[in-house]
Amino acid sequence: RKADFAVKVYDTVLSANALKLKEDELEKAAEVFIKAAEIRTTFDREARQFGACGLKNLAANDDNRQAMWADMKVRNALLNCATLDPEETADEETINCALEAFASLALDPVNRGPMWFNPRVRIILVGRAKTPANFYDARKHALAALRNMAVNKLVAKLMWLDIWGARRAF
Repeated sequence: RKADFAVKVYDTVLSANALKLKEDELEKAAEVFIKAAEIRTTFDREARQFGACGLKNLAANDDNRQAMWADMKVRNALLNCATLDPEETADEETINCALEAFASLALDPVNRGPMWFNPRVRIILVGRAKTPANFYDARKHALAALRNMAVNKLVAKLMWLDIWGARRAF
């Protein structure tokens, strides 16, 4: 049963990558990705990874970014994946996909300020940006998200004033 769900999520990822989905198909795909990304058990890691990577792929499309950021379920699913233990190498790709999704969401000018002012997102991104060099990809994606948010002049100023947080991460 668990393997069937992972296959369903993987198939949804493939179809989402293969073509531009219509709005109703996009919502169905997002629901599958969210459900998978919200999994907290270790035995369903593969489905969670596919879910996080599916959300990352959806966030890569300019047309999806504002709606995805506004959707609390998407945000919580990405936060769930971004806060996994990086020492668990099986979860490394899941973490990277969630952070890369945040970096894509921060490309939208409307999302930049609200992303910075969301304390959970800010703490996770700054924390991941300050991770050791052996977590290169997670650090790279977190820094990309912060960089994208810093295009907003107010956010850039606040990052500069955050001496022990964002400023130190850069």
